[in-house]
Amino acid sequence: MITIVFRMVIKKEKLAEFQQLVTLLTVTTREKDAGCLLYDFYQNASQKNEYLLYEKWKDKTFLDKHLARLRALLGPADPGKILSRKLNDCFASTEDVYYHES
Repeated sequence: MITIVFRMVIKKEKLAEFQQLVTLLTVTTREKDAGCLLYDFYQNASQKNEYLLYEKWKDKTFLDKHLARLRALLGPADPGKILSRKLNDCFASTEDVYYHES
């Protein structure tokens, strides 16, 4: 099992767009991505442009399929990036940590 904690600071001018993407990603991931055990976004109560995504996947194969589906849905990633350019353009900064069940 893989657990990911992904912290994002969203550019102020991209906040409305990102909030729409959060809804789209949450609904489609839960409905379409086999192997997804948990996929929840949280908005910081005092810093409205800061989000946390907490997700759990059965294994890396399911996570890779999810990421490929997101690129098909939102468009390609820039070279060297995993996420779609559309998502990356929303971020002022990000930090992600991957955990494996011990």
